[in-house]
Amino acid sequence: MTETAAEFIERCKRDLPNRKVYAKDIGRGGRFVWKREAVTLRPQANYPSKVFMLERLCLERVEGERLRAEGAQVGDREYRVGYYVIARSGKWWWGQYAALIPEDDFGPLLQQARDEGTLLH
Repeated sequence: MTETAAEFIERCKRDLPNRKVYAKDIGRGGRFVWKREAVTLRPQANYPSKVFMLERLCLERVEGERLRAEGAQVGDREYRVGYYVIARSGKWWWGQYAALIPEDDFGPLLQQARDEGTLLH
């Protein structure tokens, strides 16, 4: 049986804060290691098999070589917006494309992130 969005969100609240976020450098010679400082999760109102995630990340370190020196430096904070969706397998899966957020969900997602302390400003 597939987890509901509410069950998935509760599991993520337990598991995600302790996991690092790894992102490959565009030159593929290194990677960025981000510490997840806060996360907000909210199901899409008209599509309960999709959960938006807004997270605040702090760059902890860079491993290997960067193609370009500009961009985030160790200690910088950045926000990432993404989503999870139930895949054909019936499991929650990280969305691989840009998040399309319905107009009616965008404001509430940002307000929830402010209320939960994910957005600092």
